[in-house]
Amino acid sequence: MIDINKVYITKEVATLLNLSSAHVIRLTQALLTEGVLTSKDVRQANKGTYLFNDLALEQLRFKIKR
Repeated sequence: MIDINKVYITKEVATLLNLSSAHVIRLTQALLTEGVLTSKDVRQANKGTYLFNDLALEQLRFKIKR
């Protein structure tokens, strides 16, 4: 099981990465398409809202540093 405190919504990730929610969604979709992230790392909860685990957050951090 995953600790619920290690699950983030789009807005929280955007705040942590200092990005807009729309940018986080675009990056997430790109990483899903590339196969870097899987459905175990991130999933869509509602339109415009995704749930992220720690690995997804780290992959997004890595992507924006490149």
